[in-house]
Amino acid sequence: MILRRALLMARVMFTRAREHLEQDIALYDPVRHHSHAFLYGQDPGVFCRVLAAWGLYLLGYPDQALRMNQEALAVAQEVVHPLSLAAAQAFFAVTHQVRREGHVAQEHAEAAVQLCSQQGFPVFLVFGTIMIGWALAEQGQTEEGIAQVRQGLAAYRATGAELATTRFAVLLAETWGKAGQPEEGLNVLAEALAVVNKGRERDYEAELYRLQGELLLQQERQKAKSKKQKSPPPSTSHPAPKQRRRSVSTKPSTSLGSNRPSRWSYER
Repeated sequence: MILRRALLMARVMFTRAREHLEQDIALYDPVRHHSHAFLYGQDPGVFCRVLAAWGLYLLGYPDQALRMNQEALAVAQEVVHPLSLAAAQAFFAVTHQVRREGHVAQEHAEAAVQLCSQQGFPVFLVFGTIMIGWALAEQGQTEEGIAQVRQGLAAYRATGAELATTRFAVLLAETWGKAGQPEEGLNVLAEALAVVNKGRERDYEAELYRLQGELLLQQERQKAKSKKQKSPPPSTSHPAPKQRRRSVSTKPSTSLGSNRPSRWSYER
């Protein structure tokens, strides 16, 4: 049931997934369904809420997503199921990440990593590691952040997990951009877009293209800056003779009119 909801979101069926998850949450009874966490390895009340939170963010409701994550964490603490608690902490970090709240995202990610290290949960361990890396880069520690994200992403792929790989690729590409290396970020995005083009994980496709545009713009600016630094300063020893041709006198004004933004720029 829960995997089916996750696949709906991966295939960009956000509204449909949200409807199903809301029905699941309404039917959930923590007393009646308490044994499910131990039978199936996950508490449905927690996992339905963390998936619902992700769907709410993708639909444009970050505040509702935050409240849903708070509910998921409260349920996880009530049922006392370590794996469900680790998931709630990890996904809480994700919600704060998309809200650009680096310090709080790091706190939840570290809580997830600590619990997963104690209990031996490899997937959410690397999940938390990636979130910590992004949070470090967001707070100015770009080199350490990149190392953490790369380590986490490699370990995540090693587990055989596929869901959310494009999501994590975006975080790595973003940290490369913060480090002033857009070309590295573009290489990461090219790999992620290859996965998307195979028909997998389309839920974050728009963000892949948005970030690709941002990194291309950063790259163009770096090239322009480098070219400007290499150009020799204009000579002032021999002033140009006075020109009487009208085409020359009007050139500065027409040049100003053509000073349009780069073709890679976009509206925020």
